[in-house]
Amino acid sequence: MTKINGYWYNHDEIVEALQKKGYTIIREENEPDKRGSVIVDWYAIKGDEKPNVLNELKSVALKEFHKKPPLI
Repeated sequence: MTKINGYWYNHDEIVEALQKKGYTIIREENEPDKRGSVIVDWYAIKGDEKPNVLNELKSVALKEFHKKPPLI
């Protein structure tokens, strides 16, 4: 679950919203560690970008959908 603008969204809602904005969602699995746990990383990329730390799913969602309130 990710909190954006004070509301909680699950993984599927975020993936669907980013896909509507033209992002391609990539799932990358790492090798199992000593205990057999597999770490899964999710990326949202546009165009010919490569998966990296700057375009992880959660950070892209926060950048795309987080709106600051106007200053009065």
